[in-house]
Amino acid sequence: IFLGRSGQLENTVFAFMDPAAGKHLAAPGRGPRGMFSGPSDMASAMDQMAQSYRASAPVSDELPKVESLRLALNIAACEGLPVVVVASRAAEKQLAKAAWAPQNLGQAVYLRTELQEGAQAYLIVPDKFGMKIEKSRPLDPKVSAQELHSLLTALQSGPKDHRSHVQEGFAKGIRWETAVPVTDPQARY
Repeated sequence: IFLGRSGQLENTVFAFMDPAAGKHLAAPGRGPRGMFSGPSDMASAMDQMAQSYRASAPVSDELPKVESLRLALNIAACEGLPVVVVASRAAEKQLAKAAWAPQNLGQAVYLRTELQEGAQAYLIVPDKFGMKIEKSRPLDPKVSAQELHSLLTALQSGPKDHRSHVQEGFAKGIRWETAVPVTDPQARY
């Protein structure tokens, strides 16, 4: 639990927990900036923490899916990633091995939904605000891990300047209603 200066429970907390969510692996806070000197320091600490929790289960045949296209586009736009959409459980199972390959972890946002007849999977690139689809193309769900890696890497947009991105969004009238209301009086978004 993280109480802010006001004494109220803050609506966002950054923490590293053990797999059972019973023990903090590092002191929780509002974000990683107070815990690490930079991205490489954070990556190093995460690697060290992960050493104690090696995977013992086989690779899943399920993709780590989000619940809606709207959410998938938003997450993908925020992270500069493409969206992989599958039409069926069969297509998901075919794609899972390539998606779970080490080089592809965290490289796309996944969604299962109905697609136009005959299509099994699509690669989608959101616009920079995650409000609409900028580009899309069919994807063979039997793609190899290396082919998928090449496709995903080519479609990643890279980092944004947060301040100018938010200013441009406000200027264009783009608003996002969060699932959990933002109650932090100091929030800037």
